[in-house]
Amino acid sequence: MTLEQVTAKIVKSKATKKDLGQSRSINESDMRTIQEEQAKVKSAQEMIRMEITRMCISERNAYSKRAIAQDYATGIRELDQELGFEENEIAFDPDVETRDYKKIAQDLPVFCVSSRGYQKLMGRFEQDDPVLGFKAVAETEIPLLQKHCTKITEAGRIAKSQRFLKALLQQFEDLMLYVSPSDTVVQVTEEQKTRAEQLLASSLEKPKSDLDSIIKSAIDGLWEDLSTSIINKYERAVSDARIRATVTPANWGGLRKDGGYAYPTYRAICLRSGVYSNAQGNHDWNQVLAEPLIKNILPGWEKAFFHQLPKRVRSFAWQVSDVLKTFHEEIDARFREVGCSTTSIGKLSQQLNVYNDKIEDAAGTVICSIDTSQKRINREFAPIIQEILRSGYKACSKERGPDCFMRMKILLQAEISKESPGMFQASVDHVKTELIAMIKIQENILRNKVAEVLQAIQRDCIPVLSCSEAPQSIPLKSSLKGKLLEILYESEEIFERIARPLRGDDINNNTVMDSHYVATEASTPMDMDLEILQGGLRDIPMEDTMKNADQGNEVQARGPGSRNIENSTSDESMLPMSSIAS
Repeated sequence: MTLEQVTAKIVKSKATKKDLGQSRSINESDMRTIQEEQAKVKSAQEMIRMEITRMCISERNAYSKRAIAQDYATGIRELDQELGFEENEIAFDPDVETRDYKKIAQDLPVFCVSSRGYQKLMGRFEQDDPVLGFKAVAETEIPLLQKHCTKITEAGRIAKSQRFLKALLQQFEDLMLYVSPSDTVVQVTEEQKTRAEQLLASSLEKPKSDLDSIIKSAIDGLWEDLSTSIINKYERAVSDARIRATVTPANWGGLRKDGGYAYPTYRAICLRSGVYSNAQGNHDWNQVLAEPLIKNILPGWEKAFFHQLPKRVRSFAWQVSDVLKTFHEEIDARFREVGCSTTSIGKLSQQLNVYNDKIEDAAGTVICSIDTSQKRINREFAPIIQEILRSGYKACSKERGPDCFMRMKILLQAEISKESPGMFQASVDHVKTELIAMIKIQENILRNKVAEVLQAIQRDCIPVLSCSEAPQSIPLKSSLKGKLLEILYESEEIFERIARPLRGDDINNNTVMDSHYVATEASTPMDMDLEILQGGLRDIPMEDTMKNADQGNEVQARGPGSRNIENSTSDESMLPMSSIAS
């Protein structure tokens, strides 16, 4: 090649290189653009996938909630139909609905929660991959479940708080009566006092007898309901369980496609006395054997514990209230006949609401106790069966060598057949014993509460019989009395500040009202007010307190002549406190 050809070749190569360089830059720019678009597409695909997952989870949860609620309502309908058929087979009409089952299904709270998604969104599991399908904590439904758990305890917490406030209110009332100036005292002779005391003793005889009869009638009624709805079903339940027990063990040893168990699972269940959990789920042979018992008893169980027994207990409370009302009317007339102070008699009559509240609290306690007991007792069928079959399970688990699986199945079937005549009867007898013990506990609760009310009535009648006001029964120095009054008035201001937002008055920007609670920013001032109140009590001279204690050798726990401030028209009534307690 000549020099000119070489030079031309070089120039051409440089031009080609330059063109290729420009093309490369363009291609690289296009590639970066495509990569960015590809990243956007991948991100969009991931968002779409997450949204699809979220929608699938949401739809699955919605379907599950509807299915669970509907299944629950269907189960309630079947129980009602069984009860209706048992009560009157001829008049039973399956097309007549005794309840609104659609509303039952709608009112049933169902939660489909994701604990892993909740914990991931709350900052835990930092090294794990994100949980698909959840953008916010609320979507995991854990917060809703937490609120529901708080909500179901609300009634109990409100009732407990009201009992405390009523008791506190009663203490304030007694103390206010104790230190308040006395009215004019009606003086009576010793003969009149003796006659009044005899009247009190004779007047209490009839209510004591009536209340004892009411308690006995209520307890007999509770046992009658249990006998009619549950215990009378035992014979049929035991018979069905025995028949079923001849088939069930053979199914356990059958083929897996027919519901049988493989040898390792069968042996593991025997080693654990009939109860075992693995990847296939929970296996409880004792519960399976007890199912015929429970199925026969379940309709009556639901009828007794959710309808009959609560109704019987509430009827008891109403009857006791009627007896107390009649007694107060009679004692009011008798005390007026002997010339006791009308003011004291009026205060005594106002205590009727206090006694009724105590009886209602006792009825509520009994209903809660019955509900708690039935939840425990209805799980007692299977443990008795497990205990009776424990030796058979143990013998099966010891089998070794060739044909051990066959021998295990034969041993277990033989053991169940041998124990079947007495095993199921022992199970229901144990439950019957537990029911008797439960009724005895409820009887003790009712008798103790009624005895407490009778003691309170007798204690409140003593100052009325003396026909004198409480402040004169135990002398107090005027300085101590004034100090106590000052503390009571200060406490009234404290309760006024609490009661105002509860009544909906004077709500400012610092108060947050909610349907379930009231949250304020006045917690610190409230603590300061309580410290002032306590400080006021500490400022009372100790020597005055001790001196007055010496002067009154017998100081009652409750102030004489107690009254219900909610029904009082006195200017000294602490209305803010009563509004909270109510």
